[in-house]
Amino acid sequence: MRTPVAITVLMLSAGAAVAQPAPAAPPATALLAPKVGELVVPGGPQPKVAVTFPAQGATVAGGELALKVQFDQPMIASRWSFEPIDGAAFPVCLSTPRLLADKKTFVLLCQVRPNTAYAVQLGAPPGFAADAGRDMAPMVLKFSAGEDIVDDLHDALDEAGLEDADDPVMTWNDDGKTPPRSQPKSPPT
Repeated sequence: MRTPVAITVLMLSAGAAVAQPAPAAPPATALLAPKVGELVVPGGPQPKVAVTFPAQGATVAGGELALKVQFDQPMIASRWSFEPIDGAAFPVCLSTPRLLADKKTFVLLCQVRPNTAYAVQLGAPPGFAADAGRDMAPMVLKFSAGEDIVDDLHDALDEAGLEDADDPVMTWNDDGKTPPRSQPKSPPT
Protein backbone atom coordinates (compact mmCIF):
# COMPACT_ATOMS: atom_id res chain seq x y z
CA MET A 1 0.00 0.00 0.00
CA ARG A 2 1.29 3.45 -0.84
CA THR A 3 1.73 6.04 1.88
CA PRO A 4 -0.12 9.32 1.23
CA VAL A 5 2.20 12.27 0.60
CA ALA A 6 1.30 15.78 1.75
CA ILE A 7 1.42 18.29 -1.07
CA THR A 8 1.60 21.99 -0.57
CA VAL A 9 -0.71 23.95 -2.83
CA LEU A 10 0.12 27.50 -3.78
CA MET A 11 -2.78 29.86 -4.11
CA LEU A 12 -2.45 33.17 -5.84
CA SER A 13 -4.05 35.99 -3.91
CA ALA A 14 -3.83 39.53 -5.23
CA GLY A 15 -0.64 38.69 -7.08
CA ALA A 16 1.08 37.11 -4.10
CA ALA A 17 1.66 33.42 -3.59
CA VAL A 18 0.21 32.07 -0.37
CA ALA A 19 1.11 28.59 0.85
CA GLN A 20 -1.87 26.40 1.84
CA PRO A 21 -1.57 23.01 3.53
CA ALA A 22 -2.80 20.03 1.53
CA PRO A 23 -6.04 18.43 2.69
CA ALA A 24 -5.48 15.48 4.98
CA ALA A 25 -5.51 12.08 3.26
CA PRO A 26 -8.28 9.69 4.33
CA PRO A 27 -7.16 6.91 6.66
CA ALA A 28 -6.04 3.75 4.87
CA THR A 29 -9.01 1.77 6.28
CA ALA A 30 -11.48 4.17 4.60
CA LEU A 31 -10.10 3.15 1.20
CA LEU A 32 -11.30 -0.45 1.69
CA ALA A 33 -14.92 -1.04 0.65
CA PRO A 34 -17.09 -2.96 3.12
CA LYS A 35 -17.95 -6.53 2.08
CA VAL A 36 -21.62 -6.64 1.09
CA GLY A 37 -22.02 -10.34 0.33
CA GLU A 38 -21.87 -12.73 -2.59
CA LEU A 39 -23.71 -12.01 -5.80
CA VAL A 40 -24.83 -15.21 -7.50
CA VAL A 41 -25.87 -15.05 -11.14
CA PRO A 42 -27.46 -18.27 -12.43
CA GLY A 43 -25.65 -19.62 -15.46
CA GLY A 44 -26.91 -20.83 -18.77
CA PRO A 45 -29.66 -19.57 -21.03
CA GLN A 46 -33.14 -18.70 -19.83
CA PRO A 47 -35.53 -21.67 -20.24
CA LYS A 48 -37.88 -21.40 -23.21
CA VAL A 49 -41.16 -23.16 -23.87
CA ALA A 50 -40.56 -25.65 -26.70
CA VAL A 51 -44.07 -27.18 -26.99
CA THR A 52 -47.43 -26.75 -25.35
CA PHE A 53 -50.63 -28.75 -25.53
CA PRO A 54 -52.91 -27.24 -26.44
CA ALA A 55 -50.77 -25.29 -28.89
CA GLN A 56 -51.03 -21.51 -28.87
CA GLY A 57 -54.38 -20.56 -30.47
CA ALA A 58 -55.48 -24.19 -31.02
CA THR A 59 -58.97 -25.61 -30.59
CA VAL A 60 -59.15 -28.87 -28.62
CA ALA A 61 -61.97 -31.10 -27.38
CA GLY A 62 -63.83 -30.14 -24.23
CA GLY A 63 -63.84 -32.35 -21.14
CA GLU A 64 -60.64 -33.93 -19.86
CA LEU A 65 -57.43 -32.10 -20.82
CA ALA A 66 -53.77 -32.86 -20.14
CA LEU A 67 -52.27 -29.35 -20.18
CA LYS A 68 -48.65 -29.91 -21.23
CA VAL A 69 -45.73 -27.45 -21.14
CA GLN A 70 -42.40 -28.75 -22.44
CA PHE A 71 -39.18 -26.74 -22.05
CA ASP A 72 -35.89 -26.76 -23.93
CA GLN A 73 -33.87 -27.77 -20.83
CA PRO A 74 -34.25 -29.65 -17.52
CA MET A 75 -36.47 -27.91 -14.98
CA ILE A 76 -36.99 -27.84 -11.19
CA ALA A 77 -40.06 -29.91 -10.20
CA SER A 78 -41.13 -27.59 -7.38
CA ARG A 79 -40.98 -24.39 -9.47
CA TRP A 80 -44.04 -23.92 -11.71
CA SER A 81 -46.87 -21.46 -12.21
CA PHE A 82 -50.23 -21.81 -14.01
CA GLU A 83 -52.29 -18.68 -13.24
CA PRO A 84 -55.64 -17.24 -14.40
CA ILE A 85 -55.86 -14.06 -16.47
CA ASP A 86 -58.37 -11.39 -15.43
CA GLY A 87 -61.47 -11.54 -17.62
CA ALA A 88 -60.58 -14.90 -19.24
CA ALA A 89 -61.82 -18.43 -18.53
CA PHE A 90 -59.40 -20.70 -16.68
CA PRO A 91 -59.60 -24.54 -16.75
CA VAL A 92 -60.61 -26.45 -13.62
CA CYS A 93 -57.38 -28.26 -12.71
CA LEU A 94 -55.79 -30.47 -10.10
CA SER A 95 -53.70 -28.62 -7.55
CA THR A 96 -50.23 -29.74 -8.67
CA PRO A 97 -48.66 -30.54 -12.04
CA ARG A 98 -46.20 -33.39 -12.52
CA LEU A 99 -42.73 -33.00 -14.01
CA LEU A 100 -42.25 -36.05 -16.24
CA ALA A 101 -39.14 -38.27 -16.30
CA ASP A 102 -37.56 -36.20 -19.10
CA LYS A 103 -37.33 -33.33 -16.53
CA LYS A 104 -38.49 -30.94 -19.29
CA THR A 105 -42.25 -31.57 -19.45
CA PHE A 106 -44.89 -30.46 -16.93
CA VAL A 107 -48.40 -31.95 -17.18
CA LEU A 108 -51.40 -30.57 -15.33
CA LEU A 109 -54.71 -32.46 -15.47
CA CYS A 110 -57.67 -30.18 -16.14
CA GLN A 111 -61.24 -30.07 -17.40
CA VAL A 112 -62.48 -27.55 -19.97
CA ARG A 113 -66.03 -26.65 -21.02
CA PRO A 114 -66.99 -27.07 -24.68
CA ASN A 115 -67.23 -23.92 -26.82
CA THR A 116 -65.13 -21.83 -24.42
CA ALA A 117 -61.96 -19.77 -24.95
CA TYR A 118 -59.24 -20.07 -22.28
CA ALA A 119 -56.13 -18.13 -21.24
CA VAL A 120 -53.45 -19.42 -18.85
CA GLN A 121 -50.54 -17.33 -17.56
CA LEU A 122 -47.45 -19.56 -17.57
CA GLY A 123 -44.48 -18.61 -15.42
CA ALA A 124 -45.83 -15.73 -13.33
CA PRO A 125 -43.32 -15.20 -10.47
CA PRO A 126 -42.05 -17.30 -8.78
CA GLY A 127 -42.69 -19.22 -12.02
CA PHE A 128 -40.94 -22.07 -13.78
CA ALA A 129 -37.17 -22.39 -13.20
CA ALA A 130 -34.46 -24.41 -14.94
CA ASP A 131 -32.08 -26.71 -13.06
CA ALA A 132 -29.41 -24.06 -13.67
CA GLY A 133 -31.56 -21.60 -11.69
CA ARG A 134 -32.80 -19.26 -14.44
CA ASP A 135 -36.52 -18.36 -14.55
CA MET A 136 -38.59 -18.48 -17.74
CA ALA A 137 -40.05 -15.28 -19.16
CA PRO A 138 -43.81 -15.35 -18.38
CA MET A 139 -46.18 -15.97 -21.29
CA VAL A 140 -49.91 -16.34 -21.89
CA LEU A 141 -51.21 -19.54 -23.48
CA LYS A 142 -54.55 -19.04 -25.28
CA PHE A 143 -56.65 -21.89 -26.64
CA SER A 144 -60.30 -22.88 -27.12
CA ALA A 145 -62.39 -25.96 -26.44
CA GLY A 146 -64.68 -27.01 -29.29
CA GLU A 147 -67.85 -29.09 -29.34
CA ASP A 148 -66.20 -32.54 -29.18
CA ILE A 149 -65.80 -34.12 -25.75
CA VAL A 150 -62.97 -36.21 -24.29
CA ASP A 151 -64.38 -37.96 -21.22
CA ASP A 152 -61.54 -40.36 -20.43
CA LEU A 153 -58.22 -39.40 -18.84
CA HIS A 154 -56.25 -41.85 -20.99
CA ASP A 155 -57.75 -40.36 -24.16
CA ALA A 156 -56.74 -36.91 -22.88
CA LEU A 157 -53.17 -38.15 -22.39
CA ASP A 158 -53.17 -39.51 -25.96
CA GLU A 159 -54.44 -36.14 -27.27
CA ALA A 160 -51.50 -34.43 -25.55
CA GLY A 161 -49.00 -36.83 -27.13
CA LEU A 162 -48.20 -38.55 -23.83
CA GLU A 163 -47.46 -42.26 -23.51
CA ASP A 164 -48.20 -44.98 -20.96
CA ALA A 165 -44.78 -44.31 -19.40
CA ASP A 166 -46.03 -40.81 -18.55
CA ASP A 167 -49.04 -42.17 -16.61
CA PRO A 168 -49.93 -41.52 -13.84
CA VAL A 169 -49.49 -37.77 -14.20
CA MET A 170 -50.79 -37.14 -10.70
CA THR A 171 -50.91 -38.76 -7.31
CA TRP A 172 -54.16 -40.64 -6.93
CA ASN A 173 -55.03 -38.77 -3.71
CA ASP A 174 -54.35 -35.31 -5.17
CA ASP A 175 -56.28 -32.67 -3.25
CA GLY A 176 -57.22 -30.76 -6.41
CA LYS A 177 -60.66 -29.36 -7.08
CA THR A 178 -61.62 -31.89 -9.76
CA PRO A 179 -60.36 -35.48 -9.55
CA PRO A 180 -59.88 -37.33 -12.82
CA ARG A 181 -62.72 -39.63 -13.89
CA SER A 182 -60.71 -42.62 -15.03
CA GLN A 183 -59.34 -45.23 -12.66
CA PRO A 184 -55.64 -46.03 -12.27
CA LYS A 185 -54.37 -48.99 -14.30
CA SER A 186 -53.60 -50.94 -11.14
CA PRO A 187 -54.95 -50.49 -7.62
CA PRO A 188 -52.90 -48.11 -5.47
CA THR A 189 -50.75 -49.79 -2.83
